[in-house]
Amino acid sequence: MVTGRVPFDADTPVSVALKHMQEQPVEPININPAIPVAVNKIIMKAMRKDPNLRYQTATEMLKDLTLALKNPDGNFVSMAAVENDFPTQVIPTLEQKNIQDKIKEKDEKSGKKKKKENFFEKHKIFTVVLILLILFGVSLGGTVLVFNLTKSKDIQIPNLVGKTVEEVENALKDTKLTYEVQEEKYDVTVEKGQVISQNPEYKTNYKIKENTKIQIVVSLGQKLTIVPKVTGMEESEAKKALEDKELEVVVVEEYDKKVEKGVVIKQDVDPEQEVGAGSTVTITVSKGIEETTVPNVVGKKQSDAIAELEAAGIKVSTTLTEEDRTRDDGIVLKQSLEAGSSVEKGSSMTITVNQIRQLVNGTVKINLKSLLGYKEQYENVIDNTTNTVTKQPVAPKSVKVRVMVESDKVYEKSHKENETNITVPISGIGTVTVKVYIDDVLGNRTKTINLSETKELVFE
Repeated sequence: MVTGRVPFDADTPVSVALKHMQEQPVEPININPAIPVAVNKIIMKAMRKDPNLRYQTATEMLKDLTLALKNPDGNFVSMAAVENDFPTQVIPTLEQKNIQDKIKEKDEKSGKKKKKENFFEKHKIFTVVLILLILFGVSLGGTVLVFNLTKSKDIQIPNLVGKTVEEVENALKDTKLTYEVQEEKYDVTVEKGQVISQNPEYKTNYKIKENTKIQIVVSLGQKLTIVPKVTGMEESEAKKALEDKELEVVVVEEYDKKVEKGVVIKQDVDPEQEVGAGSTVTITVSKGIEETTVPNVVGKKQSDAIAELEAAGIKVSTTLTEEDRTRDDGIVLKQSLEAGSSVEKGSSMTITVNQIRQLVNGTVKINLKSLLGYKEQYENVIDNTTNTVTKQPVAPKSVKVRVMVESDKVYEKSHKENETNITVPISGIGTVTVKVYIDDVLGNRTKTINLSETKELVFE
């Protein structure tokens, strides 16, 4: 079992028996090196020639097998010879023992001993082995003889196709083969009375046993029949209609959205056509709408979900997005078709994918001078020395600028009212509302910006 071959092999049973008696088997590990050392030794111990050297109890073998499981390469299997071993002896019957006792008693009284002993009594082991070999040879020879006398011969199978029944009988007359007409049917290609087919089939160099019965199908010849219209019928009804016209029927199935399941869609031979009886008509039967089971793709990555749906024959027609910051980005949150439901193959489906929007940076630019409509102002200044009047510009005032993004204050600082380029960095997700307060007054300075599309917002 562990090597895939028997321990002793030869051309004849006698040769095998002699090997069993005279030769040591090849160790399994030499044939299959993958066998553990411990298992190899257990097998060799169990195959010892002398039964006394084998395992004496099942418990003893079980113990070594258990150890082999723990230590496959261990050297724990005892292969030592048994001490005080005695050869096989012939044990006398009770009657023989009584006779021997009387002879022994008589010899003791007379003081005489036998001077000669029978050769076979001196060589008891040889006698036992010789008897066993004779018995084995007789039984083996008888078995082989009976087997050869009763064994059926192998003969080449004849080709009966195309022959008449009379020719079949003549072909099998001297072969110890028989035949049986299994069926008679019409055939458009085989003449009446000739064999259409046989079972077993004829093959070159294919032999069968003597006394085998070959079944044959005999042609009834050609008979014309009219092919009925079966399109639109139930499959069973169509088959009966064709078989009633002595036609062979082959059924092919295919999916069809328009024709109900089990109804004939088409036939390969037109109705009302005259054909030979026994001709084959192939009908195509609807399997109805091809359905598929909707897989559950919620919680899977978008790419994996689409691949699984397409493998099931479902198209992803629309992909929506939602934001769920408790889930990973790109994970399917919803599916429009219920998981586990059956739908028509090729159906469309919408999935909603989690899209976590990232913060985008932008810039708010403020032209304070333009927003306040600032214009330079001058004042008259009298020079007391020369007693002259000159105009000098008035210094601009400082105002507080505060920028709010949604409800968060992102900037607050004082600027001169004539500044034209105040730059404030902002960040947000998608579209945000920006408000600019001047000295805590908002006015109409509220605007929105879609940071995904525009990065700069100007107040002027």
